[in-house]
Amino acid sequence: MSDDHRQPPSRGRRNFLRNAGAGIAALRIKDEASRFGLGSFKALGGAYAVMQVLANEQSRSGTAPADVTVTCATDGNHGRSVAWGAQRFGCAC
Repeated sequence: MSDDHRQPPSRGRRNFLRNAGAGIAALRIKDEASRFGLGSFKALGGAYAVMQVLANEQSRSGTAPADVTVTCATDGNHGRSVAWGAQRFGCAC
C-alpha cells in the first residue's frame, strides 16, 4: 500500500495507570499518528477500505480506479485516511 510500513512506535503509560488505580502494571499504546504523514491515528482503515472497494469494482465490472469516486461522512481521522487512499490509488474523493 505504501512505502511506510514500518512498525509504529509504542508509548508506555505507566504513570497514567498508576494514577488511575487501574491495577495494571503497564500499558503499551501503538502510536499511529505519524504514519503516512497524515497526523491521524486511524491512518490504515480508510485507505485499506478504498483499496478493497477499488479491487472489488475492478474484478466485478472491470471499472478502473479513475472511474470510481469514494466518499465518507467525515473530514476527521477516517476521512483523511480515505482521501489519502483515494489519492494514492488514483480515484476521486
